[in-house]
Amino acid sequence: VRPQRGQCGCPAHAVCGMCVDQVKLAAAEQAAIDLETRFHASTNVVMDLERPEDETAALLQRCVHVSDETKRRLLGEWSDERMAHALPLHACASCGVR
Repeated sequence: VRPQRGQCGCPAHAVCGMCVDQVKLAAAEQAAIDLETRFHASTNVVMDLERPEDETAALLQRCVHVSDETKRRLLGEWSDERMAHALPLHACASCGVR
């Protein structure tokens, strides 16, 4: 039996955008969380905890501190070694132009 327009027609083990059964939706959401947890546990990949931008900025401001001396050292290293004006650029030279 085909579902009427605007009605859910997916099988019991699937969820679609038309599902209205809250138990089925909650079970699908929990299954997705369990799947992600199993993936991260089995692959040893660190879970990415997504946060809103303002919360991330507040955490960085509160928890991460880079001293002025470290900032000066990194800036000097960048400008003198990595991006120095006289620094030759890397090239493969396969075309004959460097």
